[in-house]
Amino acid sequence: MYYSVNFLRAIAASLVVFLHFSMQYSGKINSSIELSFFNFDLHKLGSLGVDIFFIISGFVIYTSFNNKTNFKYVKFIAQRIKRIMPLYFFYTFLYILISMFVPSSVYHFELFHFVFSMLLIPYPNFSELYAPILYIAWTLSYELYFYITYGFFIRFLKGNLISYFVFLVIPVVIYWMMCGSEMFVQTRDVIFNPMLLEFFVGILFAKYINEIKKISYMLSIFIICVAIILGIVLTVYDSNDYFRFLFYGIPSALTFIAIIGFERSEIFRTPLAKLLGKSSFSLYLSHIFTLPVYMKILIYLGVENFLLSSVLSIVFCSFFAILSYNYIELKLIPFVLELFKLNSNHYWKKKGTNEN
Repeated sequence: MYYSVNFLRAIAASLVVFLHFSMQYSGKINSSIELSFFNFDLHKLGSLGVDIFFIISGFVIYTSFNNKTNFKYVKFIAQRIKRIMPLYFFYTFLYILISMFVPSSVYHFELFHFVFSMLLIPYPNFSELYAPILYIAWTLSYELYFYITYGFFIRFLKGNLISYFVFLVIPVVIYWMMCGSEMFVQTRDVIFNPMLLEFFVGILFAKYINEIKKISYMLSIFIICVAIILGIVLTVYDSNDYFRFLFYGIPSALTFIAIIGFERSEIFRTPLAKLLGKSSFSLYLSHIFTLPVYMKILIYLGVENFLLSSVLSIVFCSFFAILSYNYIELKLIPFVLELFKLNSNHYWKKKGTNEN
């Protein structure tokens, strides 16, 4: 386990929370709030969280599975589905349930959209937007695609990186030649998105991790400063999602390298740091529920300090994410899965007895 990478998950999820908080803050509390610095949109730094997550996924999958001699493709896919889908299902159904009792909800049930959302397959909703019911989960379609494709290459092509790179690039090139970038829809055109290369970047980082770990603390600090500056500057050119892998992928990659440089630090090994990293997936999915509650509290208290409010938004959402991790991920979901397993075994045992 790389403790720095684990904590980077928490940073990535927190960046996404910051992005959504800043958008809600400017819309509900202070529309005149200045979220830019010399015309550089600071709040867009929050978007880096998604790109960092993709790099982490590539890194973790390569580190965990590439050198396994008895790699089993079906088992691998089942493990990855078991990791992301139950919590996704939980919060999707919670979203639907809440929408039934909230008059201002914009959600409208559509059978095909519901089915495709459950499968994480892009499908237009009633507004013709390609987003799952739990809209924040559009990134999981990319995660699932990565698991399915790279797992195949590990199993049948011995994890040949050149072949996998070519596999990712060919659809991107074809799309570019036929459609350009203007027709591109990030939440729809999964297999044509250059953003998939961020997973590959994570794989390369894992392959050459021993070299990256040699980076000194001072160099890591320098790299993280460069990443922040680039992240701020490149948002100026963020006019099309098709080029996101450049505008956000480069600063995200540099951030990852810098964090790895601090792997030896004891900070990442503290119980709180480890817990925040482990609960990052809960934070990513649950903050769309907890953030609106936090905003209502801010409005009620009349707090208008953006910097303080943004920090507290992450603290507030992280608190409930930790509860989600401890009680939903670690207790409720395993209990439900075990219940289904017992009922399934009982059903097949009973059916076998009847047939005999």
